[in-house]
Amino acid sequence: MPPLALCSSPACDFRIKLQDGKTGKSISTPHICPKCEAPMLSVCPECGFLLIDIPAEKHPRCPVCRFDIRETFARLVFGIHRPSPRFKGDPSPSES
Repeated sequence: MPPLALCSSPACDFRIKLQDGKTGKSISTPHICPKCEAPMLSVCPECGFLLIDIPAEKHPRCPVCRFDIRETFARLVFGIHRPSPRFKGDPSPSES
């Protein structure tokens, strides 16, 4: 299965195979989606694994780490951190 790149926007369904099916030559990953101008992703933003055999769905998951590819990219771009699985309850107010 050839590697692929997909649009980082959940509102867009653009994806492209990164290998020519006839010649086997690799195709450069476009930096920007030609459909909506959002950044393109060719590796998982969480684990760095090459995107291969990703189902065409709104919230595709990495086959290695199982994280939502687009959500993880958005978290990295906007600096939003995932809560720790050990965290339970509200954080205590900071002491000033």
